[in-house]
Amino acid sequence: MARLASNPPVAPTGMAPGANATPPSAGPGALALALAPRAQGRLARPSTLGCLVLAAALLVGLYWRMFAALVAIWSIDPNYSHGFVVLGGGLVFAVLSALGVPGGTRFGLPDLVPRRQTLAGIAWMLVGFLVGVAGGVLGQWLLGVVSLIFVLCGAIRLVGGEEAKRRFGFAAMFLIFMAPLPMAWYQPAAVTLQAIASSLSAGVLEAFGATVFREGYQIHLPGYTLEVGQACSGLRALTAVLALAVAVGHFSGRTGWYAWVLAVAAVPIAVAANCLRVVLTAILMMALGPRWAEGVFHTAEGLVVLALAAVLLLAAAAGLTHIEGRFLPTGKRPQEPLAPTRRAIARSESEACTTGRGVRLRARLALLMAILALAWAGFETGRNWLEAAGPLPAVPLARPLAELPLVLGPWRGHDEPLRDPRAVYADEHLQRTYRHVERSQALSIWLVYSREGADRGHHPEVCMRVAGKPEDVPARRELAVDGGKAPIQRYRFGRPGDYQWGFYWHYTLPPAEDSGVHRLQRLYQRLRKRPSSLTIEVFAPEYSPDDVRYVEEFVRQLDETVRPLVGPNAVRGSRRLPVTVLEGVEPPAATKSTKR
Repeated sequence: MARLASNPPVAPTGMAPGANATPPSAGPGALALALAPRAQGRLARPSTLGCLVLAAALLVGLYWRMFAALVAIWSIDPNYSHGFVVLGGGLVFAVLSALGVPGGTRFGLPDLVPRRQTLAGIAWMLVGFLVGVAGGVLGQWLLGVVSLIFVLCGAIRLVGGEEAKRRFGFAAMFLIFMAPLPMAWYQPAAVTLQAIASSLSAGVLEAFGATVFREGYQIHLPGYTLEVGQACSGLRALTAVLALAVAVGHFSGRTGWYAWVLAVAAVPIAVAANCLRVVLTAILMMALGPRWAEGVFHTAEGLVVLALAAVLLLAAAAGLTHIEGRFLPTGKRPQEPLAPTRRAIARSESEACTTGRGVRLRARLALLMAILALAWAGFETGRNWLEAAGPLPAVPLARPLAELPLVLGPWRGHDEPLRDPRAVYADEHLQRTYRHVERSQALSIWLVYSREGADRGHHPEVCMRVAGKPEDVPARRELAVDGGKAPIQRYRFGRPGDYQWGFYWHYTLPPAEDSGVHRLQRLYQRLRKRPSSLTIEVFAPEYSPDDVRYVEEFVRQLDETVRPLVGPNAVRGSRRLPVTVLEGVEPPAATKSTKR
């Protein structure tokens, strides 16, 4: 370093004599400082600005379908309404990084960038395109957002080199918070947070002297019942507080442990804030009436509690700063990182600009626009070809569900009306109660057919848990039946003295194979749209150990009777896939009768 520092400054190629120059050893910030005059001149040219605007337009065009879908999700799903704020925050962070916040100089595009940095940017973009293809085929918007982040980081590195990636990488990666979670991830997380919120809130209310009885996610108060629904699970608040923690940790300019500790602290802060919201809602409901727990009042409570969570997070950040200053060496990130790799990168970029080795700005911009244009054309062509086969055709039932016999051996049935409109979420429904003629034993069946596979969004493992009936896991069994390889799932829910048996299985109705559809198109159809299906559930209260044996005999007979209704090509299954909670709708329960 001493030898390098003794070298006289050399003006980069293309700079006017007498222009300020910086020695290659001055660190990563030296490149931006040395090239700032030329970069600012380059940015001032309409041709450079036009190329950047065109590249941005190509990027938006490449992902416009994803943005349209995300905006629709953010607009109708309150769990992801924070996506607008995250997108705006990412743009603000990019502007702040360009201005050198925190502590630094304004960024300017370098005229020359080493070839390996250009190739690294192209590699990042290619990975992003591959992830985007996977997300488009699978219909997962999380993969689409990850693809956008990779492409953004690659484009930034291609155009601006390592210094640009270091500055703007956080703004691009921050966009991950705007992505909707896959239902397979969201559902377990929401259910877990619902259980935590309802349990802690009931405990706090009881500690303050309120008469409380908790049943599942329902908190029973004197004269009122408060349900902790999915919207009140706290997952939305957790995402918002975690995003704020990450932003504060980054722009604090401190070491990595500071940001990690702050992110971890965001989890209990968000959970506590959500519990406070539930407790506040319960108090207002008991003191002023139920209207104070609904509508605009409920929304205002959420905003106030979220603001309180932000204050608590900032207080935690201040506490970490105090601890760091008192017990640890200063955590401020040095303006010139000490990692040898950073010094090597800075030296190579300076040498590339000094000796003329590297890729010029015009070439990099042209390369970026060409890559984005080719990717856009490729994506649109591939998507149009995959969608040319049309959606997966629906398959109707061979016979209506109403033709299911009312007499099944010793069991006699009668139809039950569907009084709750929220329970009608598919194309055909059948709710029926059967009674054993000799045992006075009753059970209920629930059959749901959907042309779009919407029936598979309901599962007793989730809905019984919401209803406050935990599963007796050791009692879970697989019931073998004829007519297919897949068994029927058997469950037991409730508590001693109030157990209920549950049986779950479904039939998938695959469409006929079309010889004119390519194998990849058929795969795309199946991944983008669920096939038509029929879900069957049976529930029976337990009075004696013999009850389950009679119910199992009924289930086998029911399955045999249902097969002619679904047709010979239907495939039986019983995959444990909890995906959706029908809030406020409990599964049908058989009417309890006294054993003789």
